[in-house]
Amino acid sequence: MLTEPDPAFNSKMYATVGGPWQWTVREAWTLQDWGRWLRQPGRETWVLWLEGQAAGYAELDAEDAGHHTDVEIAYFGLAPGTPGAAGEPTCSPRSPSTRGTSAPAGRTCRR
Repeated sequence: MLTEPDPAFNSKMYATVGGPWQWTVREAWTLQDWGRWLRQPGRETWVLWLEGQAAGYAELDAEDAGHHTDVEIAYFGLAPGTPGAAGEPTCSPRSPSTRGTSAPAGRTCRR
């Protein structure tokens, strides 16, 4: 997990991972927009490192729901060229950050 919000890193990973899948919602975001998003409570960025390179990432959005915490996987995926990145992205249904959650939730996209 990134310990400090890094707008430039998230912007780069969003473009790198999402480009092949035509992620466009945040295309026009400035680094200030990214910073505002990332600094909101409950936001986390998890990175898959492979041989010293960022090979994939996940953005988690946690919300306190009283007796439990809901965690949404906002975005996730592997960078092109990463083993396993060919074809449709895959993910494990288990989030690395399941602190007292009932179940992680996520949105996926298909071509």
